Amino acid sequence: MRCSLPLGLTTGDVLDWQISASSSYPATWDAGCQVKYARLHQPNGRAWCAGRRAAGEWVLVNLGVPAKVTGVLTQGKGDDEEWVTSFELSYSLDAYHWHFARDIYNNKKADRSGLELSMVSLFRAWPSGTQFSPAFQGLTPRCSSPLGLTTGDVLDWQISASSSYPATWDAGCQVKYARLHQPNGRAWCAGRRAAGEWVLVDLDVPAKVTGLLTQGKGDDEEWVTSFELSYSLDAYHWHFARDIYNNKKSSGTVMEGEGGAA
Repeated sequence: MRCSLPLGLTTGDVLDWQISASSSYPATWDAGCQVKYARLHQPNGRAWCAGRRAAGEWVLVNLGVPAKVTGVLTQGKGDDEEWVTSFELSYSLDAYHWHFARDIYNNKKADRSGLELSMVSLFRAWPSGTQFSPAFQGLTPRCSSPLGLTTGDVLDWQISASSSYPATWDAGCQVKYARLHQPNGRAWCAGRRAAGEWVLVDLDVPAKVTGLLTQGKGDDEEWVTSFELSYSLDAYHWHFARDIYNNKKSSGTVMEGEGGAA
């Protein structure tokens, strides 16, 4: 499973000044042909239109941050039967050293199939035609989403614990409340004040975990100050999250691992 999201053209995170081109059709001839319209889903037939019908025309997108690009979507000019059927892609991290996207035979890729490029920040598309609206899909350092506890995608039965404080003593201490932003002081409370207590979350599908947020019990000054993390893909083989010195991680500092349960 991968987190593949729009990289800014369709969402507006890539601003107009981050898009440039070799040439553009004059706005006085067609106001809908400006390079800022090189985005999907533009109204009223807007798209980037090259100023010349010639080979070597290009549109360049500066993503602003390095990203792993996993796909490209394209669209023609909506008010007429105008679109490109093939294009070449080049990419760079510094705007000086450029590389073409290539297939397994080392040929320049001329379509969008099977695209996966390592970290890049600038993209240049070389379409075969003159009307073009691209969008790029992929991962950025900011591509980090909740894995289900806060959204409710992880259900109550997917959370278990070594012990829980009896609900007859405190109904807000059940393991199903081991989630952020619980109302009325709810949280998981271990049934024993002893080392080795744990809470387990089954994510159901493999996921890359890049961080962990914790919260105390809101109706009192009760929270943990350190913890250890272990993870597994099969619930049999477990590994502890470790720092660069191979010590078990014991705080909320950045961690990264792959697993299905933690």
